[in-house]
Amino acid sequence: MPTVIATEVAKEDISLGLVKDKFTKLENLYMELKVLNNKILDLSIGNELRKKGVSNKIEQHEIYSDEFITLTHLLNEKLEILNEVNAEKRSRDSCTASYIKNKSYLLPKIEHKKFDCELLNWLPFWSQSERIHNDPNLYDSDKFSYLVHGMNPGSRAKEVIESYPMTSKYYDIAVIALKKLDLGKLCFCSGIN
Repeated sequence: MPTVIATEVAKEDISLGLVKDKFTKLENLYMELKVLNNKILDLSIGNELRKKGVSNKIEQHEIYSDEFITLTHLLNEKLEILNEVNAEKRSRDSCTASYIKNKSYLLPKIEHKKFDCELLNWLPFWSQSERIHNDPNLYDSDKFSYLVHGMNPGSRAKEVIESYPMTSKYYDIAVIALKKLDLGKLCFCSGIN
C-alpha cells in the first residue's frame, strides 16, 4: 500500500480522495503494527533464541516506520502545494470575475433624436424611442416625458403629444396618435387613401 500512495502522490494530477482514503487505511495499519511489535518485544525479552529473530523483525519495523514517516511528509507537502495552487486559482478567478463585472466603457452621450413631423425623420426617431417604449423597467409616465422631450418645439408632432395629459394613463394613447399622424403622411405621400 505505501507504493500505491507514493505512486499516486508523485502524479501531477493527484486523486486527492483516493490518496486520503489509502493513507487513512495505512495509518490505521501502522498503529496496529506498532501495538503488535510492542507485544512481541515484551514476550521475547527473556528468550535468548528468539532475540535474533526479533531483532530482524525490529529492523523491518524500523524500515517500514521510516517509509511511513517519509510518505507522511510527501503527502503533507503535496497537500500544501495543492492548497496553495487552489487558493491562487480561487484568487485569480475572483479577480477575473470582479474585473469582468466592473468593466465599463467610456462612450459618448447619445443625443436623443428629435421628431419634427418630417417623414424622413420618423425612422431614426422611432428606432431610438422604441427601446424606451418597450422597456418594462420604466414607468409609462417616464416614457411619456421622454416622448415629449423627443419632439421638436413648434412641430405638429409636439402639439399632438402635448394635447394629452402627461400621465401613465394617456401614454399609449399619445403613442398611437403620433403613429397615426406619421402614418397619415405616409399614405398621403404614396397616394394611398
